[in-house]
Amino acid sequence: MSCDSAATLLSLLDGLTSSNADLRRSAEGTLAERETLPGFQTTLCRLAVDPSQSVPMRQLSLTIVKRNVRSRWSELTVDEQNEVRSVLAEDLFEPNSTVRKLVHACAAQCAAQTSLQGWEPVLDRVVQTMQDPTAQGERRSICFDMLQVFQDEAGPEVAGHLLHLEGSLRALAMDTTIPLVARWKALDLFSTSAAIVAEQATSKAQRNELAVGMLKGWLPVVEGMARSGDVLAVLAAVRAVSKLLQRLGSAMKPMLEAVMEPVCEFIRGGQVQYVNLVVNSEEGGIDEEEDGGPTTLLVQFCELLSSVVSKAKLRSIVKGKTAAILELLAPYCQVTESQMAEWSDDPATFLANEDDDFAALTVRLSAEGMAAEMIESFSSEAFKAIIDVATGLVTAGAASTANPYSWKKTEVGLLMTGWACEAINHHGEKKKPIGQVDNLVKVAAGIVGQEDAPPFLRLRGLALLAKICEYMKASFTADCYTILQHSLEAMQAKNHICLRLIATRAFCQYLKICAPQRPEECNALLLSGGGFQSIGSLMNWSGEDLADESMHLCIEALTSITRYSPKSIVAVGDDFLGLTMSLWDRAAMDPLVHLQVLDLLSCACGVDRSLLGKVSSTVTPKIRQCLSNPDEYESHTVGSSIELLSILLKRSSVPYPEDMWLCVQQLLSLCLHTTDAPLIQNACDTLLYVVRRAPMGQLEQAKTMVLSTLERLLDANELDDSASMFAGPLITAVVERMGSALGPQFMQAMLQRLLAARAQHLVQSLLVVFARLVHANPVGVVDTMAGFSVPLEGKAATGLEALMAMWCVTAPKVAARDSRTILLTALIKLIDSRAPALLGVRTRTPLPVRLIEVLTAGLEYEVKRDRQRSHVRGATLLNDNGHMGGSDDDEEDEEEISEEDAYNEILGQLEGYAGDSDSEDDMDEEDEEIRDPLLEGVVLKMAILEAFRRWEAESHPWFAECPIEVKERLSKAIPKAVQQLKESGGQA
Repeated sequence: MSCDSAATLLSLLDGLTSSNADLRRSAEGTLAERETLPGFQTTLCRLAVDPSQSVPMRQLSLTIVKRNVRSRWSELTVDEQNEVRSVLAEDLFEPNSTVRKLVHACAAQCAAQTSLQGWEPVLDRVVQTMQDPTAQGERRSICFDMLQVFQDEAGPEVAGHLLHLEGSLRALAMDTTIPLVARWKALDLFSTSAAIVAEQATSKAQRNELAVGMLKGWLPVVEGMARSGDVLAVLAAVRAVSKLLQRLGSAMKPMLEAVMEPVCEFIRGGQVQYVNLVVNSEEGGIDEEEDGGPTTLLVQFCELLSSVVSKAKLRSIVKGKTAAILELLAPYCQVTESQMAEWSDDPATFLANEDDDFAALTVRLSAEGMAAEMIESFSSEAFKAIIDVATGLVTAGAASTANPYSWKKTEVGLLMTGWACEAINHHGEKKKPIGQVDNLVKVAAGIVGQEDAPPFLRLRGLALLAKICEYMKASFTADCYTILQHSLEAMQAKNHICLRLIATRAFCQYLKICAPQRPEECNALLLSGGGFQSIGSLMNWSGEDLADESMHLCIEALTSITRYSPKSIVAVGDDFLGLTMSLWDRAAMDPLVHLQVLDLLSCACGVDRSLLGKVSSTVTPKIRQCLSNPDEYESHTVGSSIELLSILLKRSSVPYPEDMWLCVQQLLSLCLHTTDAPLIQNACDTLLYVVRRAPMGQLEQAKTMVLSTLERLLDANELDDSASMFAGPLITAVVERMGSALGPQFMQAMLQRLLAARAQHLVQSLLVVFARLVHANPVGVVDTMAGFSVPLEGKAATGLEALMAMWCVTAPKVAARDSRTILLTALIKLIDSRAPALLGVRTRTPLPVRLIEVLTAGLEYEVKRDRQRSHVRGATLLNDNGHMGGSDDDEEDEEEISEEDAYNEILGQLEGYAGDSDSEDDMDEEDEEIRDPLLEGVVLKMAILEAFRRWEAESHPWFAECPIEVKERLSKAIPKAVQQLKESGGQA
């Protein structure tokens, strides 16, 4: 660009900031064209460092320079690259701090593009400037800032180069003639570089060499900083050890040992000042969140100790000193006046701290994390230390009644006790009370009942009692009801909002404990103690960012009352429904809250018939409105409405009320029009209740729409596999209730959908429908399927050939126990039927032989699965008895578990869990799982064995035609299956 282009460039930059949109677009376009011209970047750089230009214009120029250096550096000539580097290097000490930061960022970006090439002399000069005893403090500080930016943005080469300048940086860090701030910054800079280089090291030898160098040259520096008495220098020492420990591991043990004692002494020496200026300062004191202040040091120290405890080779440094460390940190864990003020203004922040998901630096959370590491690594010592220190703090707090802040010691003691809640609850489960814990519990129980106690002390007591509720249930059963009373009192609107939040959590825990033992008293307490009013008040809390949290807590509380004290809900049914519907409406944009409200309503519907009627009359208009205009609502809202309808259909008596039946008709209409897969899945699941429970008179009214829905589910051109995922169970229900309405055309449509399906679950569910039909009428199904043709792999095939091909390929892979049983026992039915059409099926292997092969594979799978389960049970038993490992004698019987077998085993376990689990939800006779006659009393392994024995005894021709390799497989599988049945107590 020509020399007068600077004026043009200024004009373009001015246009970029114009309020006129057309002018801005024009300037952007022209600038984009000129960016590719030779000399443009140099001209822009010179404009950016020109002190006569305005600061905003220079900032804009440097921002563009940084972007172009990152994206266009390779397009520049070598000469222009050198010019840009030179211009930026000359302005590294720019007086304006805002502009200077951008200059450093641009320079670092240049260095990153060339892997630092050409910038080494610049870094050397910067380090020399830092060492110059005549250099002004501000100039030296600028050098540190620039090197920090280079470390962050210019790549690992910067760390490597600074490592070569180790002697200069160490001399700087040890030079007592310069300010301490420069010395600890030199340590910080070098330790960061060493950590980066260690991370990049490719061999243990390289890391060991680096570790030796660090210990030889820098251990005295680090120890000196730790003993300096300056908080920032001590912080630099702790930070350096943490970084190096993370990268170089136990090799840094000597450096760690060198800093532990002086750092602990420094922290101990600052306790009184911290308590006076931070913890108890009515005006907030010094800013405990200030970066580089005491809070940062304490957090770094806790993280360092956590790292030490997690490394076996370093653990000895801390082991035996747990109590001393906790006592050291306890004063700093006290709640501060400024924290209480902040939490009072923003209770959501308080809850975030309580739930350990708060991002800001807090000593309490860091100390808790450290304690958790200690408990995991040396549980007995850590548990005893926590309880001992907590007891001392509570005692000290009670003894200093004249001090208005003494309660904070008690609060920390209760807080620390909560850190050991898992171990405490474990003792409760084992019926092993602990004297010191019992004393702490009595203190907490006494505090929560004192209305004049500081709210943050009272809530800490409730928080602890909620955490150790299992211990309370076992050791203080008689006192649990009193704690429930105190929780309910603390929930009242007159109390501090943070106390109310924690009290609500404690209330849920203790209602669960007390209601089964004292149901009438709990009902009376809830009705007289204002529980519902307190929940309603909390639900309407309008504090900033707390709406979601308060809703979750309110739903949790209402669900607990409904589940454990249902009579009280019935007594205030109208108020309860008002609260619940208010929650439903407020959660229109929150799927998670909708799910919680659904759980609440499900509990309520099972409590009492009259309450079910009230719920139904209240919610069905909302459901009807949503289903009639689904496009006007969020998808999750429509889905929740369908789920809510399913709850009513499951609980209501039949015939269904008219208003509910209108909802069913609208649901069927939705199925015929929507393409939203999750909605269709929900709808199919809900329609199952209708088809299974509705009287035939009502089903006849919906017959046309039900059959149209099935037709749509089976149309691969209309709906994808995901939308049709639950078609199988619905079709099964329709076949059972309305089978006469389904003719051969329906079987053909179902087969075509089966052949088009790609989702394995859909394939299996449709095959199970065919299997059920075979169980009912094997010859009829065979003849019907043989009576029509379908395209299969580009050729014409009978429906029977296509079905058998899919069946034989899929059946051995089915994971779900029930589906596998139905599919394989249906094959036994087919073989027993000896249907002539089966012999006409064209396959590479004769179909009768293929069916025998599939059953053989099924028996082998059952044998293998049971052997794997027995190994797991045996290993679990050995571990429970304190034995580890296994015997080598079993190795030859072990078979490697394939990925598919492992997957199938997991699915089988999940199915078993789903079938065997005993939910806490309100279950009644209408909730019981529908019994499947095809599965009752059927043990698949035994059914296959009996079939093979029968066919052999009968000299079944299909069995006799099996090739020798199949019979050899059977000769191995059958004895194993028989033995397993004997061992399990079954008849072989």
